[in-house]
Amino acid sequence: MRTTLDRKTVIRAAMKLLADNGLDGLSLRNVASELGVRPGALYWHFANKQELLDQMAATLVEGPLADLVRPRPGQSWDAWLAARARAFRTAVLATRDGARLVAASRPTTDRRPEAEAMVATLTAAGFAPADALRALTAVKHYIVGAVQEEQDYAEGRAVWPREADPDRYADYPELNEAMAPQTTETLEAQFEYGLRALLRGLAP
Repeated sequence: MRTTLDRKTVIRAAMKLLADNGLDGLSLRNVASELGVRPGALYWHFANKQELLDQMAATLVEGPLADLVRPRPGQSWDAWLAARARAFRTAVLATRDGARLVAASRPTTDRRPEAEAMVATLTAAGFAPADALRALTAVKHYIVGAVQEEQDYAEGRAVWPREADPDRYADYPELNEAMAPQTTETLEAQFEYGLRALLRGLAP
């Protein structure tokens, strides 16, 4: 039976291919093949691959972040932003090449009301509007960078330095001591350290 083609169906097929083949294996031709249609059929729904990537990235995080557009009653701006950051990280980390997908995407127009609400939350906490947007962008960049590094190691695109050469810092005592906790500390703990430091620095 022929697949009923709509935007959501195309996105689901693209997300499946992303999970199976990674971002480098994703193309409109492959998505069309997955759906059993000609590539030209996709252009009724997406103008190009970039538009598809944008919508895939939005789909990736819209569910996990749906309840975090605004703080809960009585929740401070930094506790709210930390909760958003953790949910964002979890969603991106759970998807193969999720960080690369988000980094390659642009905000979709349907997310503007959410962005407006987030900026308004920070301006109510004392941020100037421009600084509110800078703060949100800085947190996003931190998450995407941290997760991309983690996923690069997981996919074999990079190797942890200590695993490649355990004695690489033996002749540098201060650096060797500084690096020691990273042999036992989880990546989540390292992420939390950076997130706390970032939020403290952003305080208006």
